[in-house]
Amino acid sequence: MTLNFTYAVLRVKSQQSNYVEMRARSDADAGLLLLQHLSSTTEDDFLAIAVHNGRVEVALNLGKNRPQDPLIIRSNVIVADRSWHTLTFNR
Repeated sequence: MTLNFTYAVLRVKSQQSNYVEMRARSDADAGLLLLQHLSSTTEDDFLAIAVHNGRVEVALNLGKNRPQDPLIIRSNVIVADRSWHTLTFNR
């Protein structure tokens, strides 16, 4: 996977919100773009952005889900096409 990206993660009020914006270009069907967490495992709060099956997938657990059952948001847009794409995630 070839990735060229910039991102900004803003911490506001102890992770009450996140803002991520990145531009990425890839020809791979899978790969991790961003992982934000404080512990050595994803059993605590985390935010992950990845390419899965050629589409962007955001997975997060903010303490309300069981560790094995994070919230997952999947895009319908194929991004594994060697074109530049801009991803914006705001919660």
